[in-house]
Amino acid sequence: MPGSGQSKPASDATTGLPVDQIVCQAGEQTLFHIHAYFGHLRERHGAAGTGRDRHPGAGRGDRARPVHRAGARSYWLHTYAADGIIHIESAVQRTYSLGEFFDEWG
Repeated sequence: MPGSGQSKPASDATTGLPVDQIVCQAGEQTLFHIHAYFGHLRERHGAAGTGRDRHPGAGRGDRARPVHRAGARSYWLHTYAADGIIHIESAVQRTYSLGEFFDEWG
C-alpha cells in the first residue's frame, strides 16, 4: 500500500489479485517474453518462486526450480529460483520496472 507505511505481503499467485496492474494468469503468456538479470536477487531468501503458484514442498527459498502444475498461475513478472533472473512473460508489451517486481515480492 504505497504511502501507508505498511509493508505489503508477498504476492501469492493462489489469490490471483493484480499487483501494480500486473495480472496473474494460468498458462504461459508469450506475447512479451524476456528475462532480466538482477544479481542482487541471487541467494536472497524468498526470491525463489516469487509471483508463482508453487506446489507443496517447493516453498520460498528453494534452489530447485519449482514444478509448475497444470492450471497453476503466475504473475507476468516472476522467478523460478534465487538465480537473479526475473522472468517477464506478459500478455501485453509494455515497460516493467524493478519496483513492480519488488511490490510482488512484498
